[in-house]
Amino acid sequence: QETIRNVSRIVILADWLFTAPAVLVQLISGVWLMSLLNVSFTSPWFLTVAALFILIGCCWLPVVWIQYQLHREACMENGFLSARFKRLMRLWIVLGIPAFAAMLVLFLLMVAKPLAVI
Repeated sequence: QETIRNVSRIVILADWLFTAPAVLVQLISGVWLMSLLNVSFTSPWFLTVAALFILIGCCWLPVVWIQYQLHREACMENGFLSARFKRLMRLWIVLGIPAFAAMLVLFLLMVAKPLAVI
């Protein structure tokens, strides 16, 4: 449990130090670059990217709450991981899989731009 407690603390810290700022920088720089390149905010490319960005956010926000709950559960002193911990961990994974897949598709769209951009 000590290891789980320490890892969960580091995961929470990493989310606030790396993930949250990356989301903000990505959003601001993406809108700025679209303006510079004169890309339409109604293009299929942008609408797909925006939908994926929102999907990722809808998965990530509950994950932040879940991470705090996992840390709290791991700090219990009974020596066993609770059924609630295991349930939350499964939910964390269930939310993480579509978020990660959407991030890969988003990356592909950003690099390859397979849809009409203008």
